[in-house]
Amino acid sequence: MICILSMLEQNPIDTVTPMLDADINSDRLVVAIFDKQAYLFERIKKVLQPRGIKVSCVFLPEEITTEALVSFFEEVFTKELLEADTSEVVFNASGGAKRYLLAASEVSHQLGLSSFVIEPCCDELYWLRPRLRENGNLADKIGLKDYLFLNGYDVELSAQNELNRPELNETVRLWAKYCQDSEHAMRKLNYLAYTARDNLISAPWSANEDNDFRLAGIIKQAQEQGLLRVYNSALHFSSEEARFYLNGGWLEALVFSEISKIKRENPILQDAQQSLVVRQSANNNVTCNELDVIALANNKLHIIECKTKHFKQGNGNDVVYKIDSLADALGGLQARGAIVTFHQINQSTRDRAKLLSIRIFEPIHLPRLYYHLSEWIKLA
Repeated sequence: MICILSMLEQNPIDTVTPMLDADINSDRLVVAIFDKQAYLFERIKKVLQPRGIKVSCVFLPEEITTEALVSFFEEVFTKELLEADTSEVVFNASGGAKRYLLAASEVSHQLGLSSFVIEPCCDELYWLRPRLRENGNLADKIGLKDYLFLNGYDVELSAQNELNRPELNETVRLWAKYCQDSEHAMRKLNYLAYTARDNLISAPWSANEDNDFRLAGIIKQAQEQGLLRVYNSALHFSSEEARFYLNGGWLEALVFSEISKIKRENPILQDAQQSLVVRQSANNNVTCNELDVIALANNKLHIIECKTKHFKQGNGNDVVYKIDSLADALGGLQARGAIVTFHQINQSTRDRAKLLSIRIFEPIHLPRLYYHLSEWIKLA
């Protein structure tokens, strides 16, 4: 079995994912850390030890000469080589402070040890030494809960939504298919569902007075699915879940349904969740964020915001900035963000999203949403 020695960046994912790859066949990890990184080390232990992997650490000296630093790593590597139960020591050179990484790399080379880096853009393990060793993609074995935990976030998994059922998913696929002809109808439905937020009874509505046959058709389909009934010229929603669903939650459910289908068909999509709440504690303060749809593909985080409300002036840019900020905080530089919107957005928002590498799926994409999401995920 292999013992891997690694140093930490702020994002510990490149330290953990090689340990979960059966082709590397490692059962022991030694992490070289600074004192201030102790909390990251504890999180790594909590993820790897239940999997039967031994995890230990060595503390890096600070304010030290390069010569002394080389001697430090010679001692560390030699100690691990002398361990009776270790057949090979390998250096993971993917992270670490520059001078420390150079010193450790030089020592591992002098000792004839194997070493590798994780290519950040493609999640590939590249062997620096020996060069004849075969490179390959890392196995996608980590789930969302552990991934976010390693990055400092605790996760509250949502309960199974009873409205995520096949027949209802097919109904909302029809809504997406004809979305460009139903913009006004959906905007009115959003409004009616919003007015029912206190007692599940909407503001007055009459199919005859409204004279919107598309809205009447959507409401009829919602009745057939048991989401509401029309009584005394108002919509009576069957539950708060049903009201939320018809207030725009249906698009979130549709996106999650398509992502789940992609997950079943494409192994690089390793995990996905809907309505996930993430919490981070810092300085006695707790920050919470609820994510519409979140997925992990090729060990990269994908965050998707779903919008059925019409964007007011400037709101589109605010949503783009929010997704960019969340992606960076939760998943680092390789995380990806997207917005799925039922309404057209302005050119300014498109330009801002392109600048920040945020993918936007507009009404023109919704009839073939599965295809467009699939193509986006393939690029992970």
